[in-house]
Amino acid sequence: MHTFVAVLLLSLIALPAVIWFARDALVARLNPWVWAVGGFLSVALPPFLLFRLGGLLSERGLFPKVQMPWGGIIGVSIIAVGWFTAYVIHKRVLKPKRIATIGNSLNYVGGWLGFLIYMLLLTAGLILVTYGRDTYKTLEQLCPGEQMRETLFRCIIASAPAALDTVARSISVAGCLWAAIAIIRKTASAIRITGWVLLWFIMLGILQYVLDVTVNDASRSTVTRGQQVNEASMPIWSIVWLGYLMRSRRVREVYGRNFGRSNESSAGGMPT
Repeated sequence: MHTFVAVLLLSLIALPAVIWFARDALVARLNPWVWAVGGFLSVALPPFLLFRLGGLLSERGLFPKVQMPWGGIIGVSIIAVGWFTAYVIHKRVLKPKRIATIGNSLNYVGGWLGFLIYMLLLTAGLILVTYGRDTYKTLEQLCPGEQMRETLFRCIIASAPAALDTVARSISVAGCLWAAIAIIRKTASAIRITGWVLLWFIMLGILQYVLDVTVNDASRSTVTRGQQVNEASMPIWSIVWLGYLMRSRRVREVYGRNFGRSNESSAGGMPT
């Protein structure tokens, strides 16, 4: 089970490199699928091998078991080795091929834009997972041992999170997917859509904070207490990404405008 969780976490950590390598490969007119696999392996394989080696050495008593916080520091350092490997491969192999094709132009969906796509898709997935988890936990509490199909169906409906929470999560998932697809397809409204999705998350964060301050925990439902994914961090990264959309030169080059601004020249702003 621990191995499965470790592989899953490494996969999530390596997914940004998949988008990064695949998008650059498309620009360089290379096979994006091959480079996507290469990006994934360059990030995930070195840490996986190092973790496995450390586990084997610990089992044979050749390497002492490390406790927190040093264990966490070592783990982050090992993951950094994977990302450094991906950085070197990209800089020495893929980036020169991209430059040979389009020069130093920023007019392509890559860099931090690729990471933004990953964040939007990951957020949508996490919202769906936590929604299912909350519904399942409430179902177990309210309807233990239900066997009849009709009764079970009514129980599932009754145990679903509150209507407003369901609507908010549905809008969030739809907005994330819509924004990610619009960015990938380079539609004219992509930046406006993404900006409004980020503002939506900021608004949800403010609303959640107001509820936490004004509503007594004892009077709030179990579902409400766990309703949002990373409630504290979501408004923070939304503000950061909103600033990126407002100032990035790459955004201006690819989509012709920054969020909240009309068409401008590429002078000034963030590098990517």
